[in-house]
Formats: sequence, structure tokens, C-alpha cells
Amino acid sequence: MAEEKDKDEAEDWKVYEALCDKNQDKMDTDVGNDVVTALRSDLAGLQYKRDKLLSENSDLKNQMLSRDQRILEQQVEIDHLREQNARQNAIISSLKKKIQDLEESQRNLQASQGRSELTVQTLQRDNRYCEEKIKDLEKKIRSLELECHNEEQQKENARCQFHDLVRRLSVALESDFCDTTHTHSPESLIIKAAELVQEITRLKNKCMKTTENMSTIEQDLRSCRDSLERANADKDTLQRQLSSHLLEIERVKQEKESLAVQNRVIERELHEAREKISHCTKNLNVVTDNVNQNESLIIQLKEDLRHRDEKYQKLQSEFRNTMESIAILLSLPTRFVEAHESTIKDRIREILGENKDKSLQLEALRDKLGMESQQLSRSAHLHEQANTRVRILEDERNMLETKVHKLESELNAMEITKDGLRKDKANFVAFLERLSRTLNMDELTQDVGIELHTESIIHRAEQLSRLESDKIVDKMLYYGYYGTLPRLRRERSFHDLPYLKETAVVYQLQRRIRILREQLQRKDLHLDLLRRKLSVQEESSRVRAVLQAERDEAACRGKKMARQCDRLAAQLADARAQLRDLNAQLADAAEYKISSLERARKIEDLEKKLEEADILRTRYNRKVNILKEQIRTTGETYEQERNTTEHQISLLRDDLARTKEALAECQRREAQLTSFRNSIAKLLGILVPSSVSDFEMVSRLQKLIDAHHDFTVVSRRYDDPALLRAASRSPPPSRCRTRTPDRQVTISLHRRALLYNASRRSLRYDDSGYADPGFDLEDEVYKRSGL
Repeated sequence: MAEEKDKDEAEDWKVYEALCDKNQDKMDTDVGNDVVTALRSDLAGLQYKRDKLLSENSDLKNQMLSRDQRILEQQVEIDHLREQNARQNAIISSLKKKIQDLEESQRNLQASQGRSELTVQTLQRDNRYCEEKIKDLEKKIRSLELECHNEEQQKENARCQFHDLVRRLSVALESDFCDTTHTHSPESLIIKAAELVQEITRLKNKCMKTTENMSTIEQDLRSCRDSLERANADKDTLQRQLSSHLLEIERVKQEKESLAVQNRVIERELHEAREKISHCTKNLNVVTDNVNQNESLIIQLKEDLRHRDEKYQKLQSEFRNTMESIAILLSLPTRFVEAHESTIKDRIREILGENKDKSLQLEALRDKLGMESQQLSRSAHLHEQANTRVRILEDERNMLETKVHKLESELNAMEITKDGLRKDKANFVAFLERLSRTLNMDELTQDVGIELHTESIIHRAEQLSRLESDKIVDKMLYYGYYGTLPRLRRERSFHDLPYLKETAVVYQLQRRIRILREQLQRKDLHLDLLRRKLSVQEESSRVRAVLQAERDEAACRGKKMARQCDRLAAQLADARAQLRDLNAQLADAAEYKISSLERARKIEDLEKKLEEADILRTRYNRKVNILKEQIRTTGETYEQERNTTEHQISLLRDDLARTKEALAECQRREAQLTSFRNSIAKLLGILVPSSVSDFEMVSRLQKLIDAHHDFTVVSRRYDDPALLRAASRSPPPSRCRTRTPDRQVTISLHRRALLYNASRRSLRYDDSGYADPGFDLEDEVYKRSGL
């Protein structure tokens, strides 16, 4: 700004000195001291006004600079607040996401808690039921203990009575029965007791052996069950395979019918193609060869179809053989099964009914096991649910960790981009500072934002351009007006010259004032923009305060949710401990139930069923192996036939495409021939070419060529007199033999040729005196036909 002031003062002094220098001589000669004093007084007044305006301008500039500094400080604060707002927004969004995830996890925990409560209630019910049973059993045990105590008392009484009896017997038998008989002595009683003990041990050994046999039989029974289930599964698969093979046979029949229809369509198309080829290409041997080839291919296809029919008959015979083999397999020594679908199906239904009966018996036994296994499954299900909940929580934790890693990577990328943008901004700011230095706007643009900086630079450039244009206009006016000013005379008034000088200075000052007013208006606009930005920043600060409050609320919610999660985790640990206790109790109860069921089984019925199941399993295994071999062979034959049919169909398609191409070529040639015939008919003057036969057209063309030939011969004779004399002596025998034109036509043609040659000869001899060489059209035609 100081440099601008200095420049403006220097310009003013230059203008003043120029005015004074140009008119100094005139003023010395014409103007006196009064004029100088008046000019000095006016100049002093104007300088005072100028100083006053410059002081006001400097004050206004200082005010503007203070305002700009305040605005820049506010902008820095606004930028800082924006950065804080962006960070807080990112933190709030992340906290919202965490809150949503925590809410979802809380819902899942609540749902799992509800489920666990339901399971705990069911387990409590089962526990109560078991406690009631335990109480009943304790009552029974107490009653049994009382009975045992009573029995022991009775036993002791009986023992005492026995001792008394033995004593009495010994006392009684000492004198009479000890020597003679040993049956009633205590030794005999001891011997009998020893024998009884031996019998008891033998019976115990038998019981142990029977229990071992029972365990082995149970294992065999389980293996037989597994084999029965496998046999049922194999039987179901065989039934499905049989149904699928029947469907495939039906599909093969349908494909055969579709191939027959396609064959008929192909035969029809070939027949139509033959008719078209016979009408279009009678004289073309290539097309006939192609048609013969197609006919041979069709014969081959018919033979292939016959072979297919034979194969189909073979398949039917094989199907009958398979039915007979199935009937033989299904037949029994007491009952023979016929090789019909109905009888085989009836027999299979009977076998299925027998299997159903056996399966019902097995299911009755399984239901007994199922009633006890359900409770175990319940406990296992509860345990699995708890494990799944734990896994779900761990998966959610892993997902949250992955999300956090992703957000951190995104934040790093955003920071990198921010660094790049900061570098670009620094370069741009440096460029604007250089521009402001070149435009002498350092003081104005020291503490202004980028947008206002750019706007101020644009306004400064406009101002400089306007000032430059005004200076050019002023110089032109000044030099143009004062250059044409007439020289003052002594007779004229000397008051004209100061008036002119005063008006030029006033005009310059007015222009300066107008420029300063425009600058003030721009500064006012600048201040309005800054006020708007301040209002926007105030609104953003209010929004930031609201978001800060929401963030605090979200943090409080997160803390509450964390407390709830801790409380729920403690509850879940308690529920797991209860589940473990209940699982232990259920395992004990299941062991008691299994032992009771094992004792209640009927071993003899199961042995019989096992023997029958082994017999059925061996039969079904043989049948299954036979059916698998038959199905494999039928599948291989079907695949081979399908491949051969596809190959033949592809060959037929290729042949049909070739025939279509040949037919298109024939049609094209026919079109060419028709166009050639129509052109010849037009040349011959035939209006309707279809009404004239080919032979008649050829004869007319032959006549035209003969006439033209005779015409050229006559013209050559009349051109060359030697040829005319030779022709009068001996007519050409070849033409007499080959061509026989009409007499009237030849006469008329001769007359026309004579007139034409005479006129042509007269003109030619008048022009040059030499005869042109003769042109034989017939020779040219023969040459072209030979070529």
C-alpha cells in the first residue's frame, strides 16, 4: 500500500510538472504573480483535500486490515473446529456402529438367555420329576430295609431254633442214632451244605456264561440291525434305479419317435429338394452327383434305423431276461413267481410287507431306546446350544476386530490423501502469495482465506486493467486537447489557463475518489462474505455441540451395555454350571434306564429274528449284485447307442447343410440364366420372354448373327474390288453349307449394306483417301465362343 501511495504521488507531481513545463513560457510572458498565487492557493487547497482523503483512506485500510486479521483468525478457528467436527463425526459414527453391534449382541444374548431359561425350566422340571422318583425309591428302600431287618430277625430266630434242634438232635441221637445212622448227624448236614454250595457255585458259573452269551448275542443283534438297515437302503436304491431305468427306457422310446419324425421331415425336405433340383438343374452333373450322395446317405440312415430297431428288440429281449431273472430270484421253493411285472410287483410288495412287519417289531424296540435317548439328546442339545452361542459370540468378536482393522486402514489412507492435499494447498498458497507480491497486495492478503485471497487478486487485476485503460484515455485526452490549444495573446484574458489546469487536476482527483469508492465497496462485499461465513461457522459449532452431547449419550449407553454384557456373561457361566450338573444327573439316570431295559429284553425272539434277517440279507445281496450287473450292462449299451445316434444326426445335419448350399447355388445360377435370357429377349425385341421358347429364341439369335455376318461380308466386298470380283466368280461354299438365311431377309440386308457402305465409302474417301480395315463380327463371335 505504501508503494501505491508513492506511485500515485509521483504520477501527480509528474502531471503537475508537465503542465507547468509546457506552459511556463506562456505564463512568464502572459500571466503575472496573481495567477501564480491563485494557482498556489488552489493547489494548497487541493493538496489539503488530498491529504485528508489519503488519511481517511489509510484509516479505512487499517480498519480493513484489522478486520481481515480477525477474519483470518476466525477462519483458522473455523478450520480447526471443522477438523474437530470431522474427527468427532468419525468417532460418533464408529461409536454408533459399536452401539448397534452391542445392541445386536445384547438381543442375541437376551434371546439366548430366554432359550437358556426355557431349557433350565425344562431341566428343573426333569429334576423335580427325578427327585420325586428318588423319593419314591427311597421310600421303597426304607420299606425293603425294614423287611430285611424283620427277615434277619426271623433268620436269627430260625438259627437259634436250628441250633436248639441240632443240639436236641445231637443230644437225642447220642445214645440211639449216632452209631447206626449218619443221615441225621451234623456231619451229614455239613456234607449236604457243601454239596449245596458246590451246586450254587456251578449255577453262578452258568449264570456268568449265560450273561457272556447274552452280551455276544446283543453285539450280533446290533450288527444284524446295521446289516438290515443297509439291506433296506440297498433295496430302496435298487427300486429307485429300476424306476430311473424304466424312465430312461421310455425316454429312449420318445427319442426314437422324435428321430423317426425328424427322419420323415428330413425325407420330405429331401424330396422337395429333389423336385426343385430336377426343375432347376437338368444339365448340371454336379448337383445330380450331390443328390445321389444324399440318397446313398439316406439309405445308410435307413439301414442305421433298421439296426437301431434290431437293437431295441434286443433290449426288449434283455429286459424280458432281466424280468425272468428277477422272478427266479424272487421265487421260493414253496412258491414260483412268473416273469410278469404284476407278479413281480406283488411279490416285491409282499417282501416289503414282511420287511415292514419286521421293521415295526424293530421300531418297537427302538422306541424303547428312543424314549431314553431323547432325554440324553435334550441334554446334548442344550450343551450344543451353549457351545454354539459361545462360537457365535467369538465370531462376532472376530468380525468386529476385522472391521476395526479395515477402518484403521481406511483412516491411514485418508491421512495420506490429506497430506497430499495439504501439499497441494501449500503450493497453491505459495502461488497466491507470489501473485499478491507481484500485484503489491501483501498487506491486504496476509491473514485472508484462500477464497477471499483469489477474489481479491481477481478484483485487483480488474482494477489494474481499468486503471490502465483510464490512464490511456486520459493521456489521449490530455495530449489531444492541449496540443490543439491556441497560443494565448496579450489581448485575451489570462484567466483561461488556470481554469484548464484546475479542471485536469480535479478530474484526476475525482477519478481517484471513484476508484477508492469502488475499493470500499469491494471491501464491504468482502466483509459481507466473511459475516456469512461466520454465521455458517456458528451453525456448525451448534451442530458440533449437539453431536458432542449425542456422543456423550452414546458413551453412557455403551457403558451401560458393557455392564449388561458383564452381568449376562456371569449369568451364562452360572447357567453352564447348572447345565453340567444336570448333564451328570441325566447321565446317571440314563445308565439306570439302560440297565433296566437290557434286563427286560427277550433274547430268544431276537435270536430267531437275527437268523431270519441273515437269510434275507444273503438273498438280497445276491439279488442286488445281479441287478447291478444288469443295470451296468444296459447303461453301457444305452450310452453306446446314444453316441452313435448323435454322430449320425450330426452327419445328417452336415449333409443337409451341403444340400441347402448346392440348392442355393443352383437358384443363383437359375437367376443368372433367367436374367441372361431376358437381356437376350430385350435385344431381340421380345416383350414377353416367357411366351417364347428357348429354341425359337436361339433360332432368332442365329438368324441375327447370320444376317450380321452377311452384312459384314458384303461391306468388305464393296470396300475391296478384288474381293468383289472373287466373290462374283466363286461363292463361299462354307457359308452355303452352314447357314441358310431367308431370301427376303438377305436381300433387304444386302440393300441396307450397299447403302451403308456407299455412304461410308464416300465420306471416308472424301476425308482421307484410304479405306479402313474390315471388321468381321462373325469372326469375333467365333473367337469369343472358342475362348
